[in-house]
Parts: sequence; structure tokens; C-alpha cells
Amino acid sequence: GDPLERNPTQVLWDVIEELVSLRRARDVYGVVVDLELRQVNQQATLQLRNELRRPRDRTTPGIHS
Repeated sequence: GDPLERNPTQVLWDVIEELVSLRRARDVYGVVVDLELRQVNQQATLQLRNELRRPRDRTTPGIHS
């Protein structure tokens, strides 16, 4: 499935368990993690996911949001 649709809490736990790096959480899943607080920054995640979707929406024919 689309990594940008993955539940941010699942990504957080993968980062905490060191299965996913902070960079990969951000770049691939569009999830902004605050490791110190051990939580997802929901507002930043929403904004980042919207930014990451924009280029795909313009370059992928047949895909509509």
C-alpha cells in the first residue's frame, strides 16, 4: 500500500523499536516523530504528507486525491 497512508502511530513504534530510522519515517512515510517525547507531531505530519503527495499527484496519471 501507499506508505503515506500508514498509521503514524505504527511508524512511531517502528522508530522506537529501531525498525525504521527517523529519516525514513519522515522521507518515506511522511511521519514527523519527536523521539524525546516519544510521540508523533500530528500537525507537522499532516503538513508533510500533503507536501509529499503534491508532486506524485501531478506526475502520476490516473491517480486522483
